[in-house]
Amino acid sequence: VGRGSVFYTQGKLSVIWEDKLQVPVAMFGMGNIIAGSFTTTYNASATPGMIRCFFADRDLDFELDFVEAKVPFASADNIAVTEVTLNGVTDRDVAQRECNLLAARQFFQSKNYSWKTDQEGFLAKRGDLVYISHDSCQFGYSGRVHRFIYDGENIVGLETQASLGKSRWIIVRLPNGEMRKLRCRVEHEKVYFLDKFQASDAPFFILEKKRDAVNNESRFPNTVAEDYVFIADIKETPGKIVRISSVDVEEKNVFTYSSFDEDPALWAYEHGVIIPPTTADDAIGSIEASDAMAED
Repeated sequence: VGRGSVFYTQGKLSVIWEDKLQVPVAMFGMGNIIAGSFTTTYNASATPGMIRCFFADRDLDFELDFVEAKVPFASADNIAVTEVTLNGVTDRDVAQRECNLLAARQFFQSKNYSWKTDQEGFLAKRGDLVYISHDSCQFGYSGRVHRFIYDGENIVGLETQASLGKSRWIIVRLPNGEMRKLRCRVEHEKVYFLDKFQASDAPFFILEKKRDAVNNESRFPNTVAEDYVFIADIKETPGKIVRISSVDVEEKNVFTYSSFDEDPALWAYEHGVIIPPTTADDAIGSIEASDAMAED
């Protein structure tokens, strides 16, 4: 069971939810993020040491009661308390779990990532999980496929104009938004698949846009290699997984996304279990790092 809320989109009442079992539905990297738009913002406000949540306890004839949760990894001398009212919650166990999550968010979701993209913004909405990769944060390697390596029978790898380091895993996003994760090895700036990549998932023009080099098994008519994007990394989960917090639409179908970290450690703390964070660094102070800075 997850957490949800209702909202209006395109004039219709819809619902979004948050669940630890969700999987990413899209990917954004150097191949589809508009240049100069990627920004990481750290929370500059003071972090409390404790969260106190008030709720109407049904076991006490709905009298107002409260539960508390310590913010993970907060210093012992941090005595600041933030108080929250949980409207509609009447069960102590539910209140405690919600309080634990609110406390965990203070540490595990202290960074915000934002970027702009074009029509590919239709692929994800608020509440969805997505993969992101960007050079300014070293979240893996990403870009567009330049050419698929075809040995006459099988798709054995791909070529790209991006650096791939020593990547061992790659996720390839197909033209219809589906994603394929495969083991790989990098050799002479080429990626060779260690798992089978189906010919039906490859583009119609398998080598280049010539009628004598078509893939009749392709599910995607008139597609070329550049219609595919990828994220590669040395770890099994390439790039970074984030949760979309807002989507704004500008003129000419430009979408601005905002998101925050999705860390398994947050969901473990819902039940009071503390595990080390999987995020690359802790949030300390306030700083903005954009790809414009990386170019300086």
